[in-house]
Amino acid sequence: MESTARFGGCLLTVGIFLSISVLFSFFYSYLPTQQAEHYIQGSCTILSKKMVTNTDQDGSDTYSPSFTYKVWFDDHAYPGTEYEAASYESSHQNEVQAILDKYTVGERYPCWYNPANPTEAVLQRTGPDTSFWWLVGITVTLVLLGGALLLYARWYNGYWMLG
Repeated sequence: MESTARFGGCLLTVGIFLSISVLFSFFYSYLPTQQAEHYIQGSCTILSKKMVTNTDQDGSDTYSPSFTYKVWFDDHAYPGTEYEAASYESSHQNEVQAILDKYTVGERYPCWYNPANPTEAVLQRTGPDTSFWWLVGITVTLVLLGGALLLYARWYNGYWMLG
């Protein structure tokens, strides 16, 4: 009975940490991408572009594209800097360089902006379609958390022998 309670406690702990990580990831990447789906297409003039190198705590490098551009809306220019709604990072320089190579400084390109705040703009409106994986992740998290709570409740109330 005690080993089952430990298993339930471990499952509960894993479920809580998984829930926190799924929620963090949801608010950090998926939600901004979904909000950008409602942006309006406009045009942007690229002012500058470069590759940014970020060094993680473990010493490994990741790379991301960095842009500055003007968003044209109602004959006014607004500043923009985002490539995608969710931050784009890669451990491969060639992937980021390929993104930068698609844009020429001084040229106009399609972009998408929030009409209520045109400074909220992106050059790439959608990231990879992750809807399926979000559904799987949330389902697995809920099943683990629910199972852990059920195991814990049964152990706490002494129902192991009845079940």
